Amino acid sequence: MAEVARDRGRVRIGDFEFDQRTGELWKDGIRTVLPEQIYRLLSLLVQARGDLVGRDELRHALWPDDTFVDFEHGLNAAVKRLREALGDSAAAPRFIETLPRRGYRLVAPVSSLIPRSALVSSKLPLSLGLSNWRWLWAASAVLLALAVVGGRRLGSSTVSGTDGSSPTLTRLTSTDGVNIDPALTSDGSLLAYASDREGGSGLDIWVQPIAGGQARRITVGPGDEVEPSFSPDGVWIAYATRETGGIFVVRVTGGESREIAVASRAHAPRFSPDGRQVLYWTGMPIWSVAEDTPFAGGALYTVPFEGGRSREIAPDFASARFGLWSPDGRAVLFLGRRDADIGSFDWYVIGANGTAVRSGAFAVLHRGGFNGLPVPTGWDREGSVVLAGGSQDRSNVWRLMVDPETGIAQGEPKRLTFGTAVELSPTISASRSLAFASLVQNVDVWRVALDPLTGTASGPLERLTHAPSRDRLMNVSSDGLAVAYVSSRHEGEVGVVRDLATGAEREIAMTGQFRIDPTASVAAVTRPGASGIDLIRIRDGVTTPLCDACEDVGWSDDGRRLVVGEGEQSRLVVYDTTTGRGLLLTSHPTWRLTQPRFSPDGHWVAFHTTNSPSLRQVYVVSATAPTPVPVEQWVPVITDFGVQPRWSRDGRSIYYFSIRDGSMCAWLQPLSPTMHPSGPSRPVQHFHDPRLAGVVRAFVTHDEQAGYLFATLTETTGNIWMIDGRAGAIR
Repeated sequence: MAEVARDRGRVRIGDFEFDQRTGELWKDGIRTVLPEQIYRLLSLLVQARGDLVGRDELRHALWPDDTFVDFEHGLNAAVKRLREALGDSAAAPRFIETLPRRGYRLVAPVSSLIPRSALVSSKLPLSLGLSNWRWLWAASAVLLALAVVGGRRLGSSTVSGTDGSSPTLTRLTSTDGVNIDPALTSDGSLLAYASDREGGSGLDIWVQPIAGGQARRITVGPGDEVEPSFSPDGVWIAYATRETGGIFVVRVTGGESREIAVASRAHAPRFSPDGRQVLYWTGMPIWSVAEDTPFAGGALYTVPFEGGRSREIAPDFASARFGLWSPDGRAVLFLGRRDADIGSFDWYVIGANGTAVRSGAFAVLHRGGFNGLPVPTGWDREGSVVLAGGSQDRSNVWRLMVDPETGIAQGEPKRLTFGTAVELSPTISASRSLAFASLVQNVDVWRVALDPLTGTASGPLERLTHAPSRDRLMNVSSDGLAVAYVSSRHEGEVGVVRDLATGAEREIAMTGQFRIDPTASVAAVTRPGASGIDLIRIRDGVTTPLCDACEDVGWSDDGRRLVVGEGEQSRLVVYDTTTGRGLLLTSHPTWRLTQPRFSPDGHWVAFHTTNSPSLRQVYVVSATAPTPVPVEQWVPVITDFGVQPRWSRDGRSIYYFSIRDGSMCAWLQPLSPTMHPSGPSRPVQHFHDPRLAGVVRAFVTHDEQAGYLFATLTETTGNIWMIDGRAGAIR
């Protein structure tokens, strides 16, 4: 491995400052310490001063000569990580330009600066600079940055605040599990959060002093207790429960909890400033950052702290979620949509008179460089709304001013963290301290053996993909040996087909979705923007167009037919792969029909419907009917909540995923010869462990082939951090 010169000075790269001796990257007075490999990569590009740095040169500089590594994947991942740290884009690069198959060069201007040590001293980074590298790599980066003291307040760093003083970053938790959903008392003296630190399979509410002291477990329920919020006097905590769906309150000192709202899928309780009301919302959780996600429905309510009837706020909105009380308690800010029009998505502020004002926050945030769906989580007395959002690979904490009197967003948004981790759930106290969760997450393809008699899981989970990229399962060949998945290993996403017997892989197309046929010979690939489907022969890449304005493919077992969704997926069409001719199978005037799959004998098609923002159902229709199947002849299989139906190999049962028990888990529904349910569904594999879940950074996908359940799962660890904002970092 070639040496990178560390005796060079500090340079300016665009709007960043980079210290080549220490690996520190600075912007707006905030420091990020780059991991060693990313530091070396940036140093090489800086030293080349705009000249090409070849891929072979980078290989020798980043990896020892005697190290065996998948260089292509590793280098692409490293460049992607560096671009994330710089806020750069491969499509429109401001810093790093790709010269295909040759290498990279720095296109931003570089100029020398005086050493930062003459200006300010600091020991730790304000942002973590972590994302979805493997656990050892992530833990090493954290340990290099932190002096860990088990269970107590940890080391801090100082950076330049907006008024010249020094705000402080503190790591508040240090476990190898999941610590999320931070809440602070008004005076900033206590932290509450959801954690699995006892090593169980669920999350409980914990409380610990900010100044140091033992963390105390407040709830001991069998499921997940999440999203705590302190009462204004710091005596009570409100929280939500994933399994039962209600809103509860419990004393900070612990004891028996009291349910104040019986509601399905209730989220994010917030005390009013006078402590008399609790605000919450109900609906499907956010599993995607896309603004047009079909899961984006919800309703906003208040309930008296002492208990009683809940009252809906903004009942005329198609969706109202993530509510926040104004500092004076006279208004509520929420993420909402007035109607089905995606253009009506925004933050709204509704007063006591029931009039909702559109804040204009979406436009302001996006002009300021914010990407994704902005989820508001705190609103302080000075009008600062803190929020989190970003891509599936990274989320940061931001701040935006919203006038409580007018409800209008003001000024420019400010990004408060610059890490490449998934930073979520910021909360701000009256004393101007801000806490947030920073998560390290890995999305991979897993499998588990199925019992041949019961169809349920009969062995341990086995990980099939191990790269630091986000790998999402598409489907599996009928012999269970070829696994198709989409990987973020490159600067975009690429389709990959892996032979499990040999480990050999073939990249077939840059795509967001594709399905291989049962023999892994042909891939049906969705074009960018869901503009159609092409058939690509895997061995040589020969491409044949199949259909336009279609997506969501299911193959027949003989590979001769494909069932696809058309017309914004409101109808299903069966195509003959030989002739290219399509015939309408069924349709619905308003529902989306998704994930269609042929039965093994080709006589039936199962699919799930998007009936409403919170309801998904599974149906079966005949695939041999001479005319389109009317809705009245659909066979209902799962009517409470079910998604992604997959047939068992004998065609007598349907596998699917459901959140009926609070988590996205795999279930099996036996069928009669007429395809009606035969007895109750039974669980195949539960995914209640917060460290390994079916839905976090990627929506669950699965397939059942050759005696295995294959699924996309997200592995998570995370801890709570706090910024002391009294010196001006939050303003």
